[in-house]
Amino acid sequence: MPDAIAPATMNHPETSRRREDIAHTIRRLLKGIAGLKPQDIDAHTNWFTLGLDSLLVVQLVQALSREYPAVPLVVGEVYESGDTLHRLAAFIDSRLPAEDPTPRAVPSPVTGATLPAAPPVGQGIAAVLARQIEAMNGLFTQQLETLRAVAGRGAVAVPPPSAIQPAPPPDP
Repeated sequence: MPDAIAPATMNHPETSRRREDIAHTIRRLLKGIAGLKPQDIDAHTNWFTLGLDSLLVVQLVQALSREYPAVPLVVGEVYESGDTLHRLAAFIDSRLPAEDPTPRAVPSPVTGATLPAAPPVGQGIAAVLARQIEAMNGLFTQQLETLRAVAGRGAVAVPPPSAIQPAPPPDP
């Protein structure tokens, strides 16, 4: 489905090339985030039809924000103006400064780096899991608010993360 931004590429081949580079970057990111093969990503198919869910779209936006730091991306705008590969590439291209045609280089991993020690099993793990659950609840709350804003619906009461209790572990 062509959009209003596409005809501009006919008169400006450099814009078309940059947009192709952006689309290539999005395909590469989707391969890492969602396991999609770049050749299987149709440029005009909606993210949800391709199998992405809201969490994967948030991860895509975060990855694109790292790739294109000069382009402020908001999840709601991506749902609205970048719901397909073609539209998202055009959206990013329209916001990129003229002097920044390529994504920022991703630094290579540092060899010999050590990871912090894992927390001890027991109380430490329970605390880590509780923090992860709280963080996920906060993320889900943000996603719901974003989706409501995009849909133009009023706010619906969502309990704070502290009010949600995790299920007890299953009996062995």
